[in-house]
Amino acid sequence: MTLIEVMLYVALLGILANAVLAIFYKAEQLNRLLSRRLFDLQAASQMTQRLKQDVRSARGFLRADMEAGGPEEVLILDCEESVRIVYALENGRVVRKRYEGEAAEERPFRPPIARLCFSYDAQTPEEARLVTVNIELQRRSRTRGKGRVFSMQVALRSKEVK
Repeated sequence: MTLIEVMLYVALLGILANAVLAIFYKAEQLNRLLSRRLFDLQAASQMTQRLKQDVRSARGFLRADMEAGGPEEVLILDCEESVRIVYALENGRVVRKRYEGEAAEERPFRPPIARLCFSYDAQTPEEARLVTVNIELQRRSRTRGKGRVFSMQVALRSKEVK
């Protein structure tokens, strides 16, 4: 075996090692990306479950004043006596605020949200019995396109109308 043959084998080994490392690097990048997306999807699922639970236990919907955002961006639930729950998009996060008398409790949800939209089955929220919620997660990658969109419909459990 000559020195040229050894150098040729070392060069081929270097090229193969580089290719194997590139494959491992791409696999690690993909694993991180998918883990982040799974984390966001789990957080969105928890948020939608909490929203469904709140809507089903509410007595009705209330109209949002224009200072808090339009009726498409804010959901106000009329719960038991002197209890209101408000869902709104603030700084890219959905925030759940529970007002009981003068006390307020705020809980932001984890996933970054690009858009939140509420629509009702009636002209005004007060007359509505069904709310449709569209939640669009923010894209975390540099690629073009929208983020993952969740759409759900939730009906009030009670049939009494105020």
